[in-house]
Amino acid sequence: MRVSAYDARPNRAPNHPFEMTTTEPHEIHMFSAVAEAGAGCGFAHGERHPMLIFVRQPPGSAHDLAAAAAAANAAGWREVDITRAGTLPPDASDAMDPTVQAAYARAVDVGAGLTVFEAVVEAAPRKE
Repeated sequence: MRVSAYDARPNRAPNHPFEMTTTEPHEIHMFSAVAEAGAGCGFAHGERHPMLIFVRQPPGSAHDLAAAAAAANAAGWREVDITRAGTLPPDASDAMDPTVQAAYARAVDVGAGLTVFEAVVEAAPRKE
């Protein structure tokens, strides 16, 4: 398992969750996804890997799928397919593996973080 931390700041609307300070009330949303490795992300170009994306959001907000995809894109991942989303309780990081906990901490500190798993997966068949 490798951890890739998001710290880029893509163009976005004012008051976007990445503009929140760590002192503002927030919650961490976790997204399960599969994405294709692009240039510079540390994996072979074109491979698809599962990942967990963590995004800091205002309390009670809907899951921001666009922010999760933007976090992965900014870290060099493309064709991000988000399969699940959830809001984590405040003490969630206490039970996490240290590498996953590092990505969670990046979300708290800078707005988003992701953990990329080394397993290579096939793309899901397209529904017609």
